[in-house]
Amino acid sequence: MHPLDLLTRMCPLAFIQCVFYAWISGELKHVRDWSAHEMTWWSAAGLLMNGCIAFGLNIVSFTANKKAGALSMTVAGTFHTDAALKLSGN
Repeated sequence: MHPLDLLTRMCPLAFIQCVFYAWISGELKHVRDWSAHEMTWWSAAGLLMNGCIAFGLNIVSFTANKKAGALSMTVAGTFHTDAALKLSGN
């Protein structure tokens, strides 16, 4: 399955799940208050840019997973975490 096809099928369901959990936890009320009183054009532009970058990263991740396989991605992720911890000094 093509990565964009997979994203178009998964994103609406993930959005509904995220909004539902935000509503249950009360986070939607905080977002509504923040956006009504503190949202600026720079904040909105930053949120839009964050969404575009996340979308691009999802496409790259699904494409890499399709070409390399799940085991290779798991090994690479474990190595990435290990290297990050060692380089941070923890």
